[in-house]
Amino acid sequence: CGAAEEAEDVPSTMMMMRAAARGEACDVEALLLQKGGVALADACHGPEARTVLMEAAAAGHGPIVRMLLDAGADLDRCDAEGRSALY
Repeated sequence: CGAAEEAEDVPSTMMMMRAAARGEACDVEALLLQKGGVALADACHGPEARTVLMEAAAAGHGPIVRMLLDAGADLDRCDAEGRSALY
């Protein structure tokens, strides 16, 4: 991700990333509804350029992955290493 694609709302992005990694589906859902929806979930964060979907998938939280995909998260987006959430 380039600078133009970096998360505009970094605190909310970080909250969603942490919630997804921890399996906190209610928090992810609340952030999707209140803080920018799928744009927030698709924002790249950090030097690895990871997304919320990537974090949820890596942690094995299937219900959160489904929630993010149903909300329109980009399954094909890749991180800095060229890996998608399917990796």
